[in-house]
Amino acid sequence: MEEHKQERSTGRLPSVRLILGRVVAAVVLPLLALLVAYGAWNVQLQRELLDRTLQQQAAAVSLAVDGELKGIASTLVTLSTSGDIDDDGLSTLYARAGQLAAAQGGWIVLTDATHRPVFNTLFPLGAELPKEELAAQQGLATHIAAYASGQPAYTDLFVDTTKGQPVVSITAPVLRDGKVAYTLGIAVTAEHLSHFLKAQGLPNGMVASLVDRQEIIIARSDNATSVIGQKVLSWFSKAALPSSEGIVGGVSRSGVDIYAAFTRSPVTGWTTALSQPVDAFREPVRRTFNLVAGGGITSLILALGAGWYLGRRITQPLRRLARDAGTIIGGQSPYPPEEPIAEVAKLRVALLDAAVAHRDKVAARIQLQWERESRNAAEAAHQEILRRDARFRRLIDANLIGILVANEHGLVEANDAFLKIIGYSREEIGDVMRQWSQMTPVEYHGNDQDAILEILQHNECSPYEKAFIHKNGSLVYVLIGCAKVEASDLTWICFVIDRTQQKQAEMDLRSSEERYRALTEAIASIVWVTSAEGSATDIAAWHAITGQSDQECSGWGWLNALHPSDRLRVSEAWHCSVEHIEPYDIEYRVRCQDGSYHWYNARGVPVRNSDGTVREWVGVCIDIEGRKAAEERQILLMAELDHRVRNILASIAAMVSLTAQGAATKEEYARRLHGRIGTMARTHGLLTQQKWKGASLHRLVQDELAIYGRAPGSITIGGEPADFILRPPTALNLSLILHELATNAAKYGALSVATGRVSVTWTRIAGEDGASLQLEWREIDGPAVSQPSKMGFGCTLIGNALSAEAGAEVELEFEPAGVRCRILLPLGDESVPHDPSPAASVEELRRQTRDPY
Repeated sequence: MEEHKQERSTGRLPSVRLILGRVVAAVVLPLLALLVAYGAWNVQLQRELLDRTLQQQAAAVSLAVDGELKGIASTLVTLSTSGDIDDDGLSTLYARAGQLAAAQGGWIVLTDATHRPVFNTLFPLGAELPKEELAAQQGLATHIAAYASGQPAYTDLFVDTTKGQPVVSITAPVLRDGKVAYTLGIAVTAEHLSHFLKAQGLPNGMVASLVDRQEIIIARSDNATSVIGQKVLSWFSKAALPSSEGIVGGVSRSGVDIYAAFTRSPVTGWTTALSQPVDAFREPVRRTFNLVAGGGITSLILALGAGWYLGRRITQPLRRLARDAGTIIGGQSPYPPEEPIAEVAKLRVALLDAAVAHRDKVAARIQLQWERESRNAAEAAHQEILRRDARFRRLIDANLIGILVANEHGLVEANDAFLKIIGYSREEIGDVMRQWSQMTPVEYHGNDQDAILEILQHNECSPYEKAFIHKNGSLVYVLIGCAKVEASDLTWICFVIDRTQQKQAEMDLRSSEERYRALTEAIASIVWVTSAEGSATDIAAWHAITGQSDQECSGWGWLNALHPSDRLRVSEAWHCSVEHIEPYDIEYRVRCQDGSYHWYNARGVPVRNSDGTVREWVGVCIDIEGRKAAEERQILLMAELDHRVRNILASIAAMVSLTAQGAATKEEYARRLHGRIGTMARTHGLLTQQKWKGASLHRLVQDELAIYGRAPGSITIGGEPADFILRPPTALNLSLILHELATNAAKYGALSVATGRVSVTWTRIAGEDGASLQLEWREIDGPAVSQPSKMGFGCTLIGNALSAEAGAEVELEFEPAGVRCRILLPLGDESVPHDPSPAASVEELRRQTRDPY
């Protein structure tokens, strides 16, 4: 046993070779570490040099692109000052613009302040330009920006609709008298920019790319046609978006690992990127690493070889001593060989002397140590059992959660937290366990059975949700979990967490969400949500109204669905509300899917966080098209009422004045005036029945002659078309003529005798200048008629009542057989009652009201 212990103790000591190896390592390893550190520093230095060189090249190419674009913009500004934009100056400007456009491989558009293109070098001067020329080739945004700032503006990449090429546009303001009067925009093709990048003299294998603000590739020095117009790779987008410059690595479209340096231009907002395969970076680093690693490994091998040789010279006598150690410890003294090392020989003798004395001491110490360790282990196990029992007891008594302890015979213990959850007292706990299944609703029995099976298979079950029936009959929702406990008197332990309030909160939240969703679907409005910066994130009903997709209307894309005249006003109001955190309230027109525009009232308010900062904006767009139409109709009705009242008052004033001139007595004056005003009143009543859309000619004649029909057949009314409709002013004037003719016939003409008859007919007549309506009044079998010596007010009224009608003619003849009156009215659209729709402008409705014919 002593020999075994001694051998085991010696085995844990370091050997001479190991000590020598450590000495060699202590000398060589610091040198090797220094060499490695130097190599790592050199590798890092080369890497930083390569990164800095690539970044500088990217910045140089970006500056070259900015210089090229600034040069083009400067040329546009110089071109804009070459002369006045009149007939002669415009042709000169057009010719110079064409030369500049040809030199740049693009075309130039001159646009006025109303966003209308004046000329396009793709088209002859004076030719009609496409309506979409500005929006498609220059971009409305840069046109507006150039006007607002008076500085050149640059667009992102877009496809020109005229030539179908991907281009960018540079727009420069044209100043006249210190103000921006026009803009000059030049379309630069992506191919031209790609040639420019290729001409920068980049090293072999390096590729330059130009990316716009929308992360779309504008140009590329190599293989440009396959990538122009495509979005940059996601790994580049994530790295370049938050920074203005930097270096990033990733996999190219062709599957090659590359490094890319990028720089964002402060002039255009575009990003210039230079990419190079990773292998081009790794080659100089690999050479340096191989050199350092080779030198270090060679030095380490030589040093270890020298240590091994010296150790071998020392360890041979020590091994012989170790081989004889057993006989020395046994008290035997073999013949000592001639040792090459004096210390080894002395050690052999000393070992023999100490072996006997040490053997007994070692045996006694080992025995004592073993007994002490056994007692300590038993005491530690007992204390651990007591600690676990105390921790378990504190957990039960803490009442943080409900806890049950049970064995195979039934319930052992439950803490107050569980009794509070189910509402029973400690005295009632026995009956509760006997009725455990009755305390669980039927729908949760399956969950309990699954948990029991899981415990039987795995000695525990995952926590699951269930409900207990409280003592008062209500449901208590809990989270419960169970496990077997390996102990003499404990078999099962379960924890129970009351989730009733959380469950109720979840049901309340779900109910609130359902009410919100139902309210959103029920109201005839668009509910929208934006970020704190004002960028749209959710406009659920916008697609159904405008046809824009979610991607098109997100951010600021919803502005494109507004009426062009409203976009700038709405954008400024929205930015002002977001900047000053004020409620948003504005009206504007929205283009619907059918192309029509409807008025909407947009209202929004900020939603704040607990610290007062704005989390998002929430608002609605309310359809106010009906209200706008009602307002326009109200304006129209007010103008119509004013016009009609003025006309009525003017007509009555004329009647009062002219009737007084022809009346011999007050009674005659009152009778005539009463009859004429009554005629106007009847006609007004007829027009009111038709809502002032027009009056039936047949009804008008019939109402005027109804009081004079003494005998059947005395009055004949008819014509084609039978249901002809007169406009309100024409109906009023014609009713006065019919009244004067009927009054004269009743006093002096055919209606003054029993045998007399009156015929009123009309017909449509086609002519070279258009169709006309001819109405004829004819008196038959009445007293003989002679030409009056002078014309009274009635004849004057008959002759002049329709003078305001363009092309109208009235012929009054006093034939011996009876009075005959022929009236000719040009039709035009006379037969179609005027019914202004809400879509008509208020100015047009007012014009029609002031001059209805």
